[in-house]
Amino acid sequence: ERTSNPKDLFRYPRKVVVSIVKNADNILKNIVHKTEQRKIVIITGQRNQGKTTFLNELSKKLKHKKIPISGFVAIGKFTNNKKTGFILKDVNSNHEIELCSREKIGTQKAGKFYFSDAALEQGKEILSAKNSEKATFTFVDEIGQLELNNKGWSDSVNLLFENKNTQMIWSVRKDNLKTVIRKFSVSEATIFDITTDSLEDVITFLENTKKTGSNLNPF
Repeated sequence: ERTSNPKDLFRYPRKVVVSIVKNADNILKNIVHKTEQRKIVIITGQRNQGKTTFLNELSKKLKHKKIPISGFVAIGKFTNNKKTGFILKDVNSNHEIELCSREKIGTQKAGKFYFSDAALEQGKEILSAKNSEKATFTFVDEIGQLELNNKGWSDSVNLLFENKNTQMIWSVRKDNLKTVIRKFSVSEATIFDITTDSLEDVITFLENTKKTGSNLNPF
């Protein structure tokens, strides 16, 4: 049943009271959902299409504009034109650490890559409240299979939603978009596709959001 309209209380008091009781759980969930207002910006594209390069350039341009940022990008590492792993780069300090490799360097695995426990801990520290509370935008590259399985940056992302001072910018593969949005109960998202949207498009949007404090476009 749909949630009752308060105006109906004066017309059908018994029906509305029963309906409210029946829908109490849904009403509570809606209140919690609206209170959290999980809003994000997503940069999307296909695998190996350039999402990280796009995010890396975006972070540089925001820093050049003196806009406070935090978070990281995961830059591909290649040997003989073959991707052998990823390097985690702090977008604020530019510090780098090996994130994952085809060799077994850690306990968590996604696809063909093993993830370094030390790098995962460093990534979580970068996303921690003390490092992100002063940032206008926080980069998370990327949200994927690890996070969908409650690993990787999953816990850190959920905690970041509680930080009202920073706006997260994620990279997400196109084929994971809907699943990721459902997984993290995202209420509103603005999605930029790197094949059709430019850096200038994203920067203009972010600057307008920063100036006005306005909400993101409903997904």
